[in-house]
Order: sequence, then C-alpha cells, then structure tokens
Amino acid sequence: MPPPTPTARACAVIGCKRPHRSQGYCAAHYQKRRLMVATGRLHSAWAEDAAPHSIPEVIL
Repeated sequence: MPPPTPTARACAVIGCKRPHRSQGYCAAHYQKRRLMVATGRLHSAWAEDAAPHSIPEVIL
C-alpha cells in the first residue's frame, strides 16, 4: 500500500488561496511577515504556526 499523500494546508491569512510554505503562511505572506518583523510593525495577530485562514490581512 502506498504512503498517504500529504494534504496541502492553506495559508493562515483569511481569503488567501495559496498553500502554506513556512510558519503557516504562503511564500508571499511569509515575506510580508518578515518585513513587518524587520521594521517593528508586526501585527499582534500574525503569530507563528497560525491555523489556516485565521489571520486578518494587514495593509502596510
């Protein structure tokens, strides 16, 4: 019997249809999160390993 295929987990940002890549975020939102951390503007809701579709979008 073949091993089960992993299911694609969705990005943590509400409304994003891309699969997660790192820490619960898709590649684009992960880069946005890194930018917010680097500039000291990280929104309190943007936690690491967030559940799919649980984080509001933030406009920088």
